[in-house]
Amino acid sequence: MLTFGSGELLDLFSARSGIRHNDMVWLPMMVSLLTRPVVLAFDLTDPDAMREALSGIPTGQLLDNRDFLGFSLDLNRITGGDLLHLRVRLADVLFFTFSLEVQDQHLVLSNLPLTYRPEVTGQQTGELRDAGLLLQPRAIRQTAPGFAAAALDRARKQAHNALGTLQVFHQTGSRTLEDALAASARLFGFTPVHPSPGEFLWTPGEPLSSAFGHLHEGRQPPLEDADIRGLLPPLHSLDISLQLEDEGLRTRIHWKTAPRIPTTDRTGFAVRNEDHGSKTTDCDGL
Repeated sequence: MLTFGSGELLDLFSARSGIRHNDMVWLPMMVSLLTRPVVLAFDLTDPDAMREALSGIPTGQLLDNRDFLGFSLDLNRITGGDLLHLRVRLADVLFFTFSLEVQDQHLVLSNLPLTYRPEVTGQQTGELRDAGLLLQPRAIRQTAPGFAAAALDRARKQAHNALGTLQVFHQTGSRTLEDALAASARLFGFTPVHPSPGEFLWTPGEPLSSAFGHLHEGRQPPLEDADIRGLLPPLHSLDISLQLEDEGLRTRIHWKTAPRIPTTDRTGFAVRNEDHGSKTTDCDGL
């Protein structure tokens, strides 16, 4: 598994991320999208007409620009079907493959067709007509190592930032961790909190993190200790649909809890599960 960029796209736009105001924000976004499974499926009113149009597309080398990063494009038709592969090459070092195919009533585009082959297995009509979003959080288990690495990286930075604050009180005479936390709340209006996993340790030499060491040490726990449970993974699915009605917007939220929740591991490597049953809940509001 290879993960580039931020580790998770949503974190690029979080409150603590300074990259939102960076002109290079497109770079980690594009790298993440190119290295993780992304599938686009478009509804077709006439699939046969689309198949005929795709069969008439000229294949072979579409572009070969040696002057700009050795950029080239090749379109190949896979024998035995309607599947097309677009091959992108940069300087004979980076290669990306995209697929284009008609499946059932959909035109399906995929960015990782060599290792991940999406298939349309059915369709379901949304409850409200104007917009809809379906989340299946337990799919995070497929990319859990990447999320765990990103979580540990953020936790280490947060722990070191907190240690920097505690170091000030350690050097100015605070005798215990509780004294330092109380002084921080009184003077700065906040109390440093250690992220999961680990806790603060107060030693004669300096404040430490049980998981990430001292302020200038590059140490962190193994991936299995990362806490990526969050709010959504216990859910089997979360279905949100919207519809404009008169002067209001009706929103319907339908969620289903997962029948089996991992108990031995928090990063997606669990081998033992406990059955907690399944529960479906609806919320409808205008």
